[in-house]
Amino acid sequence: MKELGYQPNRIARSLRTATSNTLGLVIPNFENPIWAVVVDGAETEADARGKTLIVASAARTPGRVQQFLDLGAHGGLDGILIATAGQTDTPPADAPVPWLLLNRRAEGSRRYLLLDDEAAAHRATTALIDLGHTRIAHLSGPAHAESAGRRTSGYRKAMADHGLAPGPILEADYSFTGGNTATDALLAAGAETTGVVVANIASASGLLVGLRAHGKHVPDDISVIAIHDHPLAGAFDPPLTTVSMPLFEMGRRAVALLLDTDPQDAIEETIPDGIELIPRASTAPPKA
Repeated sequence: MKELGYQPNRIARSLRTATSNTLGLVIPNFENPIWAVVVDGAETEADARGKTLIVASAARTPGRVQQFLDLGAHGGLDGILIATAGQTDTPPADAPVPWLLLNRRAEGSRRYLLLDDEAAAHRATTALIDLGHTRIAHLSGPAHAESAGRRTSGYRKAMADHGLAPGPILEADYSFTGGNTATDALLAAGAETTGVVVANIASASGLLVGLRAHGKHVPDDISVIAIHDHPLAGAFDPPLTTVSMPLFEMGRRAVALLLDTDPQDAIEETIPDGIELIPRASTAPPKA
């Protein structure tokens, strides 16, 4: 058939096998650029498996996960990847289709794939300490996001490992607006702060704009480092120092696990590698 140039018809195949050959991925929003990398990895693996990937944002439609579960119950999806942070978005054990949580755990759930957020935050904090910073603040993610808690733990551990007391820890959501609006609180909470570890690059971009509006120069007055990397980080003003994480691999691995694991089996996996410091112009030694 290959010699004749025959291409299998996915629709015809799905009718024969009683599958849709379609997977769903629910992400929190389209604003945070890291999700484009995760989607790229997931789509790459889905294509290699002869599957189509449908991506939807939970921010646009509350109850999006339930919509996908209902679609799966009627044969429209063969599996669902869930990257939202809300605990209410965790399917029941007897869900009609296989599912997997991305970068979060849920009480009673044993189906998740995690990034090593604690190690990434520890690496980011240590990078500032290695430059000579001792008064380091942390701009965290939202309290309801389990990944934010792991990153805060990594920040705390790095400070403790070097005999330093933690600085101000302020909550922001994973968005430009969250980082921008947290600027006032950050400056008010720590006048002597010389470095900030930000939980993700979207909020870091907002913080950079906010600091500039307050007349603060990065990195002369304050160094900023963020978790996650993206090509856009190099275009920020100044270019943002980051700690990259294996986002593409998370998307790719998630699809592979979803398709290769029995729906009743546990998946409790953390991607162990792929954390890398990307130095750019937003970090420097503190002023003497």
